[in-house]
Amino acid sequence: EKPFPVAPDRLLELANHQDVKLARYALRAMHNTASPKIRELAFKFAAENRCVEELPGLLIKNYHPGDENLVADLLARPLEDYRAHTIGMAAGEFFEAHPEADCRQAMLLIYENNPCSLCRGSALSLLTKSGKGIPASILIEAAWDCDLSVREEIVALTKADNA
Repeated sequence: EKPFPVAPDRLLELANHQDVKLARYALRAMHNTASPKIRELAFKFAAENRCVEELPGLLIKNYHPGDENLVADLLARPLEDYRAHTIGMAAGEFFEAHPEADCRQAMLLIYENNPCSLCRGSALSLLTKSGKGIPASILIEAAWDCDLSVREEIVALTKADNA
């Protein structure tokens, strides 16, 4: 969770490397570093649809109001399962770090589209914490989720709402 200890210039170079795996490691290393250059790179990569699963992490320390719209846009893009999980976790970290941001659209996208039960459970937890509410259709579906912890959370929510 520590920021990169020196100016991120070398990491910014590596983020543009032809080796996608190396580029992703460079992006991940910048998740806890504040720099206008990192923010600029996140928006550039979003426009180019490059390494989108890493981009919410770049905005954690480089947040501006309205960035939640970019995160939701990234989550709406079709992704392979492993990339969906990575972006789901990064989006969760982004919204945990910025509770003032409106997480509803992004978390609903995660719940509805992400095959990862950890990501879906995290999305429901964030929606609950935010006070934005969970649509009835998702409450019904989540009661049958394959992940026991998601089902238990929904049962607890339903009981709290009926109390």
